[in-house]
Amino acid sequence: MLKLDLLALGGLLLTPGPTNILLAFSAVSSGMRRTLPMLGAAVLAYMAITLTVAAIVALIPAGNQIELRTGVRVCAVLWLLWLAYSVWTTKDDGVEIRLVTVRQVFATTLINPKAMIVAMLVQSEGMTAPLLTTIAALVGLAGAAWIVVGLAVRRSGSNLLSQRSLRQASAICLAGFGIILAGSSF
Repeated sequence: MLKLDLLALGGLLLTPGPTNILLAFSAVSSGMRRTLPMLGAAVLAYMAITLTVAAIVALIPAGNQIELRTGVRVCAVLWLLWLAYSVWTTKDDGVEIRLVTVRQVFATTLINPKAMIVAMLVQSEGMTAPLLTTIAALVGLAGAAWIVVGLAVRRSGSNLLSQRSLRQASAICLAGFGIILAGSSF
């Protein structure tokens, strides 16, 4: 893969999306210590989806892959809408709660359209250990950048960024990604 392709891939991974929103939101609401394991979950999910797509592409005839993509899209939309609902409806009871879990980040990343794009790109380039390592590093760096953004917001102490308003903004973003995904094709 050319360096330019890796630069473009890094740019894609840095764009806001469901996984990055969850990482930033977790950093704001729960801090670095609770968010760092989620970064590992995101990298692991990217690797899992990349290997899974490679296996599926090898087994399913090209003509039947459209149905598979449609099924994946429906599952992704439903997950994002459910996650948006659950983030929005979390109760504020004065007790510190973990608003985002490692499991949610892992599952969200598995259905993240960017993960599918990365997996397809790897498949088209030919899967090699150095390429997978490079992609894992890019995913980790992009996720870490979003965690830093979340930590900066957390440290700013802005009253405009209460847990409730952050939770609602994150829920709106997640629902928006679900709606956009429902209307798009990949």
